[in-house]
This record gives sequence, structure tokens and C-alpha cells, in this order.
Amino acid sequence: MVPFSVASNYVWLELLEVIDVICRKHQIPYWLSSGTLIGAARHKGFIPWDDDLDIEMLRSDYLRLLKVLPQELPDNLALQTNETDPNYNLYIRQNLRDKGFSFGRNKFI
Repeated sequence: MVPFSVASNYVWLELLEVIDVICRKHQIPYWLSSGTLIGAARHKGFIPWDDDLDIEMLRSDYLRLLKVLPQELPDNLALQTNETDPNYNLYIRQNLRDKGFSFGRNKFI
């Protein structure tokens, strides 16, 4: 697999900063997990070949986040769920997607 560019790391960081600001504003705790956590600890950033952000939170906090995201997201970001996008058929997770940026898979959070 070809490592993602430095530019893609800035997109991940921007997305994470948006989530962090929203979660702090609404007092929604979350934590990094999986490759995102390993990247932060081991690489002091992102794993070069990782192609997504991994965050976790309690289900009750997640449901609160889903309620506030539509009003809080900047215009360039879109929440992609099976309810907001009829062509999105992953019921086990949702994506936060930059409307103007694509990695080919459009997989973000």
C-alpha cells in the first residue's frame, strides 16, 4: 500500500480538530483508538499508511454527538450515515466527510 501524502495528514488533523472542538463545547468525551492512537503514540502523528481516523465514545455520548453535528459542522464537512445518504449502507459506523477532498475510498471517520 502506498503511504498517504502529508496533505492527507492535514485533512485528518483538521477533521480531528473539528470533532475535538465540538465535543469539548458539548462536553462529549471521546478517545483515540486503533491506528490513530498508535500513530499518536509511536509516530507522534499519523501512521503513514493509515487511511482513517479512529475515535471512540460511549454510545450515549455518540447519540448526543449525532444530534449536534448537523448544526455544528462547518460547511465543507458532511455527516454521512444511512439516514443522511440513501446510498450509504454501513449501519455499524458513520463517516465525517470533507465535501471537497477524496482519498478514493471516501472513508473518513
